[in-house]
Order: sequence, then structure tokens, then C-alpha cells
Amino acid sequence: MDEKSLAPRACYVLYRVHPDGTEELVSEHRAFPSGWQAGTRAVTVEDEENAYSLYEGFPRRRVAKFGHSRLMLQVDAERMSSMVGSL
Repeated sequence: MDEKSLAPRACYVLYRVHPDGTEELVSEHRAFPSGWQAGTRAVTVEDEENAYSLYEGFPRRRVAKFGHSRLMLQVDAERMSSMVGSL
């Protein structure tokens, strides 16, 4: 075993969720409260368009969602515009 394999790993990871469903790693956190704070700050201060998900462990298990209702509004708006355009 090498030293890197013994290093403590982040238990919680925050991902940005784009409207197309892809995810992008934003940050890693050792404790739930810091991950929660990062997700809350992301949707209220830093990014008003995307959603965020906080995952725990491996395999990943989602423990919190931030701003996911935004994605539904964007999908509904796209569907509505395509329906109007086809009339």
C-alpha cells in the first residue's frame, strides 16, 4: 500500500446538474454540514440557473438536492415552445 491510498477521502461530493442531465464535480467535503453549506450557497448566491446534488460515499448515494425545481421549469418551457412552434 502506498501513502496515497491511506489518505482520508472526502465523504461528500457536490455536483452541478445541468438541464440536459449531465453532472459536473464542483467540490468535495469531509462532513455533511460543509457540503450542505456549499450547495445552499451555490443555488442562492453563485448560480441561479443550475441545480446541485450532494452525494455521499461510494457507490454514490444522493443525500441532498438543491434547486432541482429550476430544471423542471426549464424543461417545461422548452416543451411549451416546441409545442407552440409546431402549430
